[in-house]
Amino acid sequence: MNKERILAVADAIEKSSVPELGFSMRSFRSDCGTAACIAGWAFVLFAKNGENRFRRGVSPYDIEVEGQVVLGLKDVEAGRLFYASGVGVHYATRGQAIAALRHLAATGVVDWLRDGGAS
Repeated sequence: MNKERILAVADAIEKSSVPELGFSMRSFRSDCGTAACIAGWAFVLFAKNGENRFRRGVSPYDIEVEGQVVLGLKDVEAGRLFYASGVGVHYATRGQAIAALRHLAATGVVDWLRDGGAS
């Protein structure tokens, strides 16, 4: 597990540091083809070929796999984090995602049920 990168993703989502990206756990990419969920943010921030990070044609599977690799997550951890285990991707908020990432970095445990606010 790469704690520094996990925290960097939390910080980036919190600060909206990549203006072209929105945030939604419902999709690996927003309608414009850019990343939107935790795996997408990890992909954009740390994947190889960063200059092509917003290109269309990157499959959700590739984004998920690369997100898992760059964050150093095991399959189970990635599944729980990227699919908002316990909350569901359609209900997960930006605040919950940030809280889940920070909790993961601190404890090594994915927990979406921590209070992350409604944002």
